Amino acid sequence: GDYTKSVSQNMNPWIQFGKPIECAAFRWSELQAMVIGTTYLQGPSGCVENFGIQRVEDGASYISQKDSVQAPTDLIYPNEMQFVWKELRPAIAAGKSYEQALADSVNKHCPGLPGIAANTVNEMSGLKILKDQALLKKSCPEPLPEKFVRYVYWIHPTIAGKKKYIMSPTRSAVIAHLAEGRRQDPYNMREIELIRMLGLDQPKMNFVHGVGIAPGQLQNLAKKDIGLIWSPFSNLLLYGETLDILSAHNAGVTMSLGSDWLPTGSKGTLEEAKLAAQYVDKNPQLKAVFNDEYIYKMMTENPAKMINHWDIKMDSTGKPIEAGVGQIAKGAMGTVIVATLQNGNPYTNLVRQTLEENINLVVIDGNVIYGNEDYVKQAGISNYEYMSKEYVGIESSVNRGSIPVPPEDGTKESSAQHLKQLGAMAASMNPSTNGTCQFATEKVLVHATTVNAIPELATFERGSRINLDRFSDIEKLLALNALSQSKNWTDKKVGDPKFALTYFPPMYSCNDARHTGRIRGMVKGQGSDEWSANVAGRTALRAQQKLGKGPQGLGAAYK
Repeated sequence: GDYTKSVSQNMNPWIQFGKPIECAAFRWSELQAMVIGTTYLQGPSGCVENFGIQRVEDGASYISQKDSVQAPTDLIYPNEMQFVWKELRPAIAAGKSYEQALADSVNKHCPGLPGIAANTVNEMSGLKILKDQALLKKSCPEPLPEKFVRYVYWIHPTIAGKKKYIMSPTRSAVIAHLAEGRRQDPYNMREIELIRMLGLDQPKMNFVHGVGIAPGQLQNLAKKDIGLIWSPFSNLLLYGETLDILSAHNAGVTMSLGSDWLPTGSKGTLEEAKLAAQYVDKNPQLKAVFNDEYIYKMMTENPAKMINHWDIKMDSTGKPIEAGVGQIAKGAMGTVIVATLQNGNPYTNLVRQTLEENINLVVIDGNVIYGNEDYVKQAGISNYEYMSKEYVGIESSVNRGSIPVPPEDGTKESSAQHLKQLGAMAASMNPSTNGTCQFATEKVLVHATTVNAIPELATFERGSRINLDRFSDIEKLLALNALSQSKNWTDKKVGDPKFALTYFPPMYSCNDARHTGRIRGMVKGQGSDEWSANVAGRTALRAQQKLGKGPQGLGAAYK
């Protein structure tokens, strides 16, 4: 559909050409979040060590004795979870644990499979058997419950791992997507019930979205210290509605603010906060509760508590053993931003008025990494690059007619050679650096020195002259690939040029009128914004389609 063409077919296959392009993509995402004041980012999983800001899942991002934060995108898979709903639910409703219900089901359908009991299904001995797909097919004669084999060998081991982690006394927290969609879609409302059946409704489980969690379920989340991450922009854009934040607040649920992801979200949390404030302003009931201090805490204190890294603890010698984040305090991590003072209320200053041009300094674990040139110089640093001189209109430097397309064989070797060619072409680009951002002083990025420590990046630099420690080189390489190598441009079977990227979004939102226009126009005057039009259009469409084919089918499967 249009969503696949707009998102997936603009990312692949160019992101698969090799480690250098993967590094460029992850580093770009970190830099985009950093320039709007983000210091901890959940998501990028490779090639970001010792570059840019901190990764939530990286245990080295904290002084702590706890395990690393785990952040799988999903724990609940709609098709596979039909097995839990139809086969295991009656036994669980009768008082059995998930483990006992699963063991009973496996023993019932696989009489030749030894060693499966409630006390082994989550342990190494049992998982070794259950993960053996060939053994399951051999030992479990048809007919079988729907998705039985796939659930047992693929989904259950993930569930077992998460249960073992979240019940450990040294765990930090889990972040996963849940109940994304519309509030009243029948299936969407089932996902929190599935979490409960699996026994994953445990302290420090945190869920992104939660739109489909019914108000009656929220008190149980609060009681069990389960948090919710509110992503208003993505929700309103895709579904026309978002998390019932007032009901969640009244139930006592801890909430934080997050942008979900860039294709349908904002570029950083402070940008998301502007939209959140506009959303709150439209509803007097929300405005009475969610003041600017509340929204500020949803970006700082609350997420730190949700990921279990708020505490500050010292040993008997005064040495920190837990250095909390999300606060400025003695013994906390030395990770801070400095913003221009524009409003006497510090919360309003950040939530409503601080933009990229107002981020004067970003310090990560005591190290200056970005900010105004004069601030960086005061720290005694001279090895930096001008980020505010970003390329604007870089697409004019990309001539698709002269750029080679992805190799047909798609082997690792040919893809790497192809990327090397593209890198050399990117290095020779000389796009304009004129933008519309009004910076009082130049913004600079302190140079990282990781390339020589990563063999693939060092080899790539020698062959292409692209240094992936440099913002400008990252930008040129990504732009060239995004604007010429996507399936929409190169795949004659599934590609659709109408959905291809025709411009490369700049790093700074103030240089991106399309993006800022949409952020500012999503939620504003009553009935005169994109959100209101979206709601009206979707309401009419849903009535015509009787809920929509996808949700209707899933809803029927989970009655």
